[in-house]
Amino acid sequence: MQILISATFIGVSYLLYSGKLVRVDFILTVLKAPYAVWLDKILELVALVVLAVLCYYATEWILRPEIKVDVSPTTQLPRWYNYAVLVVSFYFMSWHQFVKVICPTKIAQGEAPL
Repeated sequence: MQILISATFIGVSYLLYSGKLVRVDFILTVLKAPYAVWLDKILELVALVVLAVLCYYATEWILRPEIKVDVSPTTQLPRWYNYAVLVVSFYFMSWHQFVKVICPTKIAQGEAPL
């Protein structure tokens, strides 16, 4: 189960990086171009703030003493090893969103600007 959850979080991070994350953008398609661009940037900033807050709380959570001593009953390994994958995925998602906010879309996806 942990592998499935970890793969999901890593996959979402990759989709955010590649710009292929599923979006509901019917409002953006209805708006005129300049307003749609501004709204899109505002939504990207909101997503970055949400991810930063998630990173903060996830890091705070994984560093708690009761989480560090929690051991898996089957493998006898500390569970924070598994939890760390999720926290690192949050940091990667935050980084990818940060790059998306500061760089134009074509540059962020590896295409040369005109």
